[in-house]
Amino acid sequence: LNDRELFRILMTFMLHTSDMNLPEDINNHIIKTTNRTISIIEQVFKYGIEKGEFPPDINLRMNRNAIWGLLNGIISLHLFTGKESGRTEVIHSTIKSGLEIYIRGMGNSRKKEGGVFV
Repeated sequence: LNDRELFRILMTFMLHTSDMNLPEDINNHIIKTTNRTISIIEQVFKYGIEKGEFPPDINLRMNRNAIWGLLNGIISLHLFTGKESGRTEVIHSTIKSGLEIYIRGMGNSRKKEGGVFV
């Protein structure tokens, strides 16, 4: 969050990979690192399923990508708009609220009785 230019480059890379003209090794490194980060989100969902926090039949790929998009959208919105002072706090609080809303919505999609989704 401290380097807007770095985030802008990452966003440009994700949207226009072929236009970046990066050396193949750097291109592969960015893709590998991004995929590793995205897989952490999937691991969180798997853990939540194991603990009964999320429905067992959720689409892991779709949900992890939705969270990835939510995070990137919030960060880019606040990183490039508004006042510099307090920006980090606004990003953190908006991400926290966004995740709470998303997770609450997942919980409301099915009733949980005695720790089991029905």
